[in-house]
Amino acid sequence: MPEIRVSFWGLLVLTLASAATTPSFEVASIRKTDPGFQGTPVTVLPGGRFTTRGATLKFLIQFAWGLQPRLVSGGPSWVNEARFDITAQAEAAGPLTMDTIKPYVQALVKDRFHLSFHRDPKEFTVYALVADAKASRLKGADPDADHLPSVNFTFGASGPTIVGRIAPLQMLAGVLQTVVLDRPVIDSTNLAGNYTFELHWAPDADQFGGRGGTMATESGAPSLFAAMREQLGLRLESRKAKLESIVIDNAAEPDDN
Repeated sequence: MPEIRVSFWGLLVLTLASAATTPSFEVASIRKTDPGFQGTPVTVLPGGRFTTRGATLKFLIQFAWGLQPRLVSGGPSWVNEARFDITAQAEAAGPLTMDTIKPYVQALVKDRFHLSFHRDPKEFTVYALVADAKASRLKGADPDADHLPSVNFTFGASGPTIVGRIAPLQMLAGVLQTVVLDRPVIDSTNLAGNYTFELHWAPDADQFGGRGGTMATESGAPSLFAAMREQLGLRLESRKAKLESIVIDNAAEPDDN
């Protein structure tokens, strides 16, 4: 299986020319994905360049609003099936990250996909990320370190790994719910500040959209739940929580251009 890489970069303060200005891409190309392509990587390059391949509209909504798949529903069937390649250039002169690019992607899908939706608060079964009763094994990050907060996910021959650098635990929860688990994850640790950590485990069958059981992994690696406790001093607890979901009211496929 080819290595999968997903990077989640911390928030940078983005200074706009006017507070009333809506972030938008200066130019954007959208084309249908080659049927043979597999995967949905997202890249933010220096100078405000955004690219993604094989993205469904549902994925773009999840990315742009930071939602777990269960929190997006409605719309025609193609929302979950049709895949698109997008290359776009932001108007902002300053650096953009995986977080600060999101308002631009929101504007893109509203404009080019004619997306409209409403929000619907519902009760969901979630995982709560909590600190273990024993001392946390997390390492506090040097606040003066010259590095942006980041949480990087890789899946290589030895299995999945998550590495955090100067990262708040909300970012870890975001990677777990977006990439790994089948339900939303909320940070209930009450641990402030940034941390440096590494997490390695053997995936279960229901992880990675039901593909975890088919993925090669390192022999003897612990389950995710055991690894969280042993390596980070954290736990994932099943709970009920009321969360705001997005229900698609209207969407239209864009023309290739």
